[in-house]
Amino acid sequence: AAYQACASVIGGGLHVDYTYGYIINFTKGTFNYIHIELSGPKGILKNCAQVNLASDDATGCKWAPNANEPAGEYCSTVWEYTGNGYTVITKECAPVT
Repeated sequence: AAYQACASVIGGGLHVDYTYGYIINFTKGTFNYIHIELSGPKGILKNCAQVNLASDDATGCKWAPNANEPAGEYCSTVWEYTGNGYTVITKECAPVT
């Protein structure tokens, strides 16, 4: 695979300590203009800073409410700017129930 991506939610029940998304670049090239967006039932939770991701490098994004949050899917979407706008590389989700 060219990359590995993941979304995780740490907590118990509806209590969310934090949610985290990451991507690792396994290609020989660089992913330019990458950013991770975290979202959940309330919509966009956080947009992390844009980075250039070199070969075998990783980046992550964390949102830490340490509170009870709505049940549903919490997702990490990895975007890449292509010159004509942003394209989704991958979207990974984890449930809160």
